[in-house]
Amino acid sequence: MQQNIQLPGPMTLVRHYCEAPNDDDTWASVHELADAFGARDSQINMVVQQHIYYGHEISVEQCVWPQCILGLFKSQAYRMASIQTYNLCIQYWTTRVWFCGLIQTIHSEDLRNHRGRGALFSQSSSSTDASTLYLDDIDAAVNLIMCIPFALGLLDSTPGTVCEFVFPDEIPHQELLLLPLRLVICLQISFGSWHRLEKRLGHGPSGILSSALDAGIGLDVGQVQHIKKWLLKIIIEMQNMWQIRPSVYEELEHKVEMMAGGTFDESVWAPWQYN
Repeated sequence: MQQNIQLPGPMTLVRHYCEAPNDDDTWASVHELADAFGARDSQINMVVQQHIYYGHEISVEQCVWPQCILGLFKSQAYRMASIQTYNLCIQYWTTRVWFCGLIQTIHSEDLRNHRGRGALFSQSSSSTDASTLYLDDIDAAVNLIMCIPFALGLLDSTPGTVCEFVFPDEIPHQELLLLPLRLVICLQISFGSWHRLEKRLGHGPSGILSSALDAGIGLDVGQVQHIKKWLLKIIIEMQNMWQIRPSVYEELEHKVEMMAGGTFDESVWAPWQYN
């Protein structure tokens, strides 16, 4: 839920830029915001790499995924060494998804309004480079999905055992009961990664993005739509565990667009609505 606390200020600023693209002060502010995000993201990435990957806090297990997403995940899922590692990872990847969505919105507005400093995306900084952002957006979303088996207690206690992804009737380990609740809003935000990819694939290359870039992800529009529907199904299953009002496909599409600085609609914004 920490992401929801962080969201309003940057979202509002990016939205204001979309509504008033000729406002030079706002234009300068959103680019300063992007630069600040880029610097912070690089710092956090170094910490995660050092303490998580090199510290052996996260490992990869074999997992049999549903056919519609099998090729994307190479039959793999993450095992976390601790709940703290799990919390750090899902917050990190969710923040990356949100960051990528906001910066892509700024980039699109720069191109649409022929603002001279689409230079944000021609700078050498890899964290705000357009091609890097498009790929990072999907990479972070994939990483979040690979956390689902751990959150649902599907991984065998013995490392190296192949698990099959089947949504459980109940969480087998009591200490894991809160993990799906922590992950569900992250998955809602990551729905935006697939939504943005679907729109890019559907509309063809734009700006710096080349068709080869998205082709490199290896998915077509139909496959992305299958992933979105499957992900929504998992989100709803998790919401049902906690009597949260199930997400609706069109509402969730609108919500992730708002999170990336799109038009605000209060009627679909609240992420936590209980039955």
